[in-house]
Amino acid sequence: MRESLLLTFVVVLCYITASNQQQPTGAAVPARRSINIGEKTKNDFSSSDDDDSKNADIVFDNSPDILKFPTESPPIPSTSPRTVTNVRAQSDRSRWKKIPLRKLVELGNEASISTFLNKYLANAKVHKDLKTNEEYLIDKNGATIINSNNKTVIVAPGYDPQTAPGSLPALNGARARSGTQDIAARLNNIADQGPTKMKAKLDAVCTPEMTTIPVPITVDPFILALPRCLRVARCGGCCLSEVMACEPDHIQKKEFFIKKIAYTGDTERPYEYVDDERVEVDSHTSCKCQCRTKKEHCNDKLHDYVENECSCVCKKKSDYEECQTNSMKVWDNVNCLCSCRQERPCSSGYYFNLNTCECDKEKTEVRRKKKKRDATITKSSTQ
Repeated sequence: MRESLLLTFVVVLCYITASNQQQPTGAAVPARRSINIGEKTKNDFSSSDDDDSKNADIVFDNSPDILKFPTESPPIPSTSPRTVTNVRAQSDRSRWKKIPLRKLVELGNEASISTFLNKYLANAKVHKDLKTNEEYLIDKNGATIINSNNKTVIVAPGYDPQTAPGSLPALNGARARSGTQDIAARLNNIADQGPTKMKAKLDAVCTPEMTTIPVPITVDPFILALPRCLRVARCGGCCLSEVMACEPDHIQKKEFFIKKIAYTGDTERPYEYVDDERVEVDSHTSCKCQCRTKKEHCNDKLHDYVENECSCVCKKKSDYEECQTNSMKVWDNVNCLCSCRQERPCSSGYYFNLNTCECDKEKTEVRRKKKKRDATITKSSTQ
């Protein structure tokens, strides 16, 4: 009995020793040990028939006892940017016709340029960017239309999405922005002081104000220019003296693109977009009261310019002083002469004397020459 037990113990000990020698140092974790991944064990993954075992982060190889972990994350699919196609508007010049006057009268009731283009254009339509509210032309295929300057045909400008919602586009230059803020502040202060002081302070002072001017272009009778007028900043207001005028102190060139629309006479959409014409208009960014009469208005031979009086002063001051003593004469500051206040016609045998400002009797010799000249004229006319 003892011998059988001893033999059994030796066999078990040999088996354990042989098993330890087969596993090398740093071996992988046996699959028999449970690993918690989403509250599942290895046995759960091997026994499940759903797709979770296929999408798990742990990947099993063909060996039932060894687990392997992925070394890299799966690549993220890249998205290519959307390409925008720019095209020129297609218009057949042979189809253009002279615009009837009644059509121009009908167009006078259109509310906006955008409405007109969407309603009447046959080769384009208006597209609006929902992010910036910018409106521009596209063709029937959705391609953006460009003009001859390789720029997008803008119908209505938008705003910068980086700015606060509801804010208007900023004026050109920090100077214009600060000026607008100053004007707004002054108006608020005036409003707080009551209607009496407000009426006195809201006079038309010299400052830039929006002014309507005609578009400076010439078009053919079958072309419609849009818009027909522009609003730009121009100096306006009054100065404290009549010798001064409100004039621009700084002028900036402003660029506009005028749309040229051709009339085809079609029933539904009788117009086609042709191109944009670039124009530059003066915009007054600042104004001040300046002299109406400037140095270039003076005659250097006769005048001296006095800047603090805004006037051209005659150099012959003695003649001016002498003229002031004669009640029948007045000083002519343009020609620097002492002229008669009033010239009147004289009867036969008399002439108007510019020195005395009176009718004087003609001398005998002068009267004889005059009669001879009149007789010659009469004789030649009868022949």
